[in-house]
Amino acid sequence: MIGLVLGVVSLILAYESKGLLIGEGVDRKTLSLHHSSCTLRDSWV
Repeated sequence: MIGLVLGVVSLILAYESKGLLIGEGVDRKTLSLHHSSCTLRDSWV
């Protein structure tokens, strides 16, 4: 019973943390606003 509970909790945590590991999508409008506000000096890429 404990193993089943731990397995279910681990699946839920893996599903919820997937966005943190992979990264979430960005809207093109937001991305273009970010790029237009950055200068070459401020760029970290």
